[in-house]
Amino acid sequence: MVAFFLLLPAVFAMPVAADVKLGGFIFTDFYYLDRDKENAQFSRVGNGTNSYNVTTIQLPNISRLHGRWTNEDNVGMYVEIGIGQRSGDVNQNTSDGVELRYAYGWWDVNDWFQVQAGKTTTPLSPLNPSQLLGTRSGSLNIIGVGYGNYYSGRFPQVRGTFQFCKNARLAIALVDPNGYARYVGEYGPWAKWLIDVQNNTKVPRIDMGLPIYVGPVSIYPSFMY
Repeated sequence: MVAFFLLLPAVFAMPVAADVKLGGFIFTDFYYLDRDKENAQFSRVGNGTNSYNVTTIQLPNISRLHGRWTNEDNVGMYVEIGIGQRSGDVNQNTSDGVELRYAYGWWDVNDWFQVQAGKTTTPLSPLNPSQLLGTRSGSLNIIGVGYGNYYSGRFPQVRGTFQFCKNARLAIALVDPNGYARYVGEYGPWAKWLIDVQNNTKVPRIDMGLPIYVGPVSIYPSFMY
């Protein structure tokens, strides 16, 4: 395993034919809100005691830039950063910032086995319902919120993926022992409503998943230890 990590930077530096793709998304929220007292209290916006109205234009930090690099030796890497306002609400927008969302590399050892290392989602419950428009409006605009409440988050890990067939694979990851899964809860995936489950163990967390793809339907049975 140590030899693999020493080899990985050298493989990325080799002068072979490479394919590089760059892209990104810029989200800008523009909305007007007019709430009565009862709705303001329920949504925890404004001062929570009076009706209010506000016009807001925001650049939430779900905006992102990403790059993907691959070469002929079956290795590659992916990096994605988030940009935009780190915090704030309908009444105040605070500092802009940059944060690392993904940074990982992989090696396709053969047609049925891949090794991956870096920061990304784990095989445990990799999807969660996320709101894109009005993330700081105090409004809940997620269809199916409450379904799939557990989200693995994105953490440093070492992963092996076994490809059984075109429609199914088994992924086993050793995850940062201080990483935590998140219980999203009934109000959606915002930080102030998250309940963090901390592991604090001296051995890596083990996340396993068996994603199955059947036409337009995908299911993700998974396990954490």
